[in-house]
Amino acid sequence: MKNVGLTPDQIMQKIVSLSHLVIAPKLNIKVCRDEKDNKFLECAESVKADYLISGDEDLLSLKEYNGIPILRTWKILQLLE
Repeated sequence: MKNVGLTPDQIMQKIVSLSHLVIAPKLNIKVCRDEKDNKFLECAESVKADYLISGDEDLLSLKEYNGIPILRTWKILQLLE
C-alpha cells in the first residue's frame, strides 16, 4: 500500500465518517458478470454514493456504474488525504 500520510486511526475515522449503512435496498440491478456482486451496486445506487470501493475484479472491470466510480482501496486513500 502506498503511504498516504495518514495514520491507520485517521484512515478509519475518515472511512467511518464518510460511510453509509445500507440495509436491503429496493433495487434489482443485474449488470455485473458475477451476479453476487450486484448487491454492492444496488447499495451504492440506493444512496447515490460518491464512490464504490472494491478489490473485486468483476466490479472493478465496470469502472463505474450509473456515474458512481468504482475504485481500488489505494485510490480512495489518495483521495482522502
